[in-house]
Amino acid sequence: MPDPTLVVIADAHLGAAPPQTERDLIRFLAAMPDLGDLLLINGDLFDFWFSYRRVIPRHGLRVAAALARLREQVPIIMIGGNHDRWDDAFWRDDLGIDFAPDQRRFEAAGRQVLAVHGDGLTDPRFSARMLHWLIARRSFVASFRALHPDLAFRLVDKLAPHLGEQPVDAAVLAAAAERQRAWAEESLEQD
Repeated sequence: MPDPTLVVIADAHLGAAPPQTERDLIRFLAAMPDLGDLLLINGDLFDFWFSYRRVIPRHGLRVAAALARLREQVPIIMIGGNHDRWDDAFWRDDLGIDFAPDQRRFEAAGRQVLAVHGDGLTDPRFSARMLHWLIARRSFVASFRALHPDLAFRLVDKLAPHLGEQPVDAAVLAAAAERQRAWAEESLEQD
């Protein structure tokens, strides 16, 4: 029997990506049981996701339904990214998806895996580190949750162009990749 196959997807940024991206992803999810034995969604499936206790974003409904169907066939692990880490148990309790807001350790094909989305992990910019720190605070999440969903999503739509990643040159991306590689090597050494 062959080793189990782990399939990884990340950074679809649904909601900001062209509508075809969502259609392609839903077709991919339908085909997933033939491709692998475990699906890892490694952050930023959505460009913004925030589930309230009784409300989920309508822009994610079709993908959530496709994931619910897929979950009946294969296990799914979902890591929150810097755009979609605010779950409030929707993925876990309602869909049966193993969700973690920042990282998850698990076993796949007989190997230990540490899945981390990575954005903000090694960012040297003070403003970026502060933003990542702020949005991970329970008090910030509780304050945001106190807003009516229509107002909250409208606020995010207004702020998103100012908070998103701007085009970055190749040298900056290479330096970021090197910092993340060094972080990963250090983590492996500590384990």
